[in-house]
Amino acid sequence: MAKKNPSKLAKIIEKNEWKNLIKLRARFRCELCNCPGDSCQLHSHHIFRKQSNYMRVLLDNGICLCANCHMNGIHSPDWKTQKDFNEKIYKVKGKKIMDKLLLLRTRPIKVTLQDLEDIRQEYKELLESEKKRA
Repeated sequence: MAKKNPSKLAKIIEKNEWKNLIKLRARFRCELCNCPGDSCQLHSHHIFRKQSNYMRVLLDNGICLCANCHMNGIHSPDWKTQKDFNEKIYKVKGKKIMDKLLLLRTRPIKVTLQDLEDIRQEYKELLESEKKRA
């Protein structure tokens, strides 16, 4: 049996629980244009790069975007369009969260394997409680 590794576990959390919680928290709507998930494909997008395991799984570092806002806005080849969309994200998320993310981007928190296992358990419980409410 392969030894558990924090980076691998962070990627598993991101793929399974994190992306679902980002969409659920946004009530399955694009947070920039308000497009509902039944009308457009939704993506869970990291606001800041996944430079650490903590930034990869931090819910505050995520935003739910439709495919259009994601690919033609945030990842547009035009830097002006990217800048405009990043300003929209800043407004949607608010100063408090964005300041926290900026600080974490420059001084990332190191997480242990146990920290990540605890985060995953918390996220699983959040998803389960939302399923029960639906």
